[in-house]
Amino acid sequence: MTWNFYETSIVKFNIENYLFIASDNQACEKLYAKHINCYVYMTDRNANKTSVYGTKQFIQKMHIRTYFILDALILGFTILF
Repeated sequence: MTWNFYETSIVKFNIENYLFIASDNQACEKLYAKHINCYVYMTDRNANKTSVYGTKQFIQKMHIRTYFILDALILGFTILF
């Protein structure tokens, strides 16, 4: 999904002010390899594993997303999620 969004939106509309956020180093490393901006906000040891809706792992992943969004909004950034 990230690569598709990057190609069909970021590149297509020549957007230069963007940053992808990840919860594991492996995801950012894949983006860095393609010269795409990425930042690891918080490392989650289950980030690269499939999680089932409602499970503890799923809820933890959603909390990381919520924390990041709140932090970014407090700092005055605009979020596209």
